[in-house]
Amino acid sequence: MPVMDEFKEERDKILKEGTLKDKVNYLVYYYKWHVIAAVLIAWFVISLVVTIVTHKEPGFYGVIVNGTQLLSSDTYAEEFGTVIGIDPEKEEVILESDLYLNWETNDEMTASNAQKIAVYISAGDLDTMVSDLHAMNYYGYNDIIMDVREYLSPDLIELYEPYFYYVDRALIEAKKAADEAGDYSFTLVYPDNPYDPTKMTDPVPVAINVKEVTNFTNHFFFKKESLFGVFKNTSRLEQCVEFLEFMRNHE
Repeated sequence: MPVMDEFKEERDKILKEGTLKDKVNYLVYYYKWHVIAAVLIAWFVISLVVTIVTHKEPGFYGVIVNGTQLLSSDTYAEEFGTVIGIDPEKEEVILESDLYLNWETNDEMTASNAQKIAVYISAGDLDTMVSDLHAMNYYGYNDIIMDVREYLSPDLIELYEPYFYYVDRALIEAKKAADEAGDYSFTLVYPDNPYDPTKMTDPVPVAINVKEVTNFTNHFFFKKESLFGVFKNTSRLEQCVEFLEFMRNHE
């Protein structure tokens, strides 16, 4: 008798005459991979559908680097979304506050968070960053933070100018030249006082220390500076300015 006929005869006998346990064991043994494959396919399809249905475009995306979100800030992003009038069914305000960077230790968390930020910057998703001096030095001297004079009105320039953080463009150009020449001996030394443009060759204000002039620290804790900057490739510049003013006026 052919093997397939023997298999069919054995199967029929078990399914007709076997006990419930025998039937279950038979089905599990011979069809478990089919069941597993079917379950995995169903899970993938359901997950894909849920992702598509629930996906929301960012109406604003800011990162809080080396700061700590306080308990009172749970609805901070939602309230800002209301201010800028986004549709919560289609868009969302993202304020990601669990990002910590420490290039002195260069640990796994720093590497992962730096890579994450780099990806979002490259994709044009990130709008603003509020950070400590350590992180702002890094991103400011990588020439990806916008000159504040490009988006502040004259009245706001007058208001925030005492709190401007400057980078020295001469140092940025020297760093670029060294990178292009493959000069790995070049060491960028940040200015001692980033708030004093008179000590720089070509000062450019790229951030604002909002700690003393906004209510932001009611919601996010920084040990020292809270430096606000806008990424050069943002597509939501108007919302960035509104966020700056929201920080100042929100209790």
